[in-house]
Amino acid sequence: MPFEMKNSTTRDAFFAVIAVIAALAPFLNKAFHIDDPLFLWIAQQVSQHPADPYGFSVNWYGSAMPMFSVMQNPP
Repeated sequence: MPFEMKNSTTRDAFFAVIAVIAALAPFLNKAFHIDDPLFLWIAQQVSQHPADPYGFSVNWYGSAMPMFSVMQNPP
């Protein structure tokens, strides 16, 4: 290995990171589908306005509606 792992915690963390990368690598070029854009829009909203995650409108059903009406998750 290019670096020496000094304890079991470092080794475990290293293998956990490798496992996550290996699990997600096949999906790197996958396009967003179904309702993924809703989750991405909420994530953008949370990054800009953390106290108001549903405080914006979205055109999902053909007209602008509040996000809390479109995305009822959690119910």
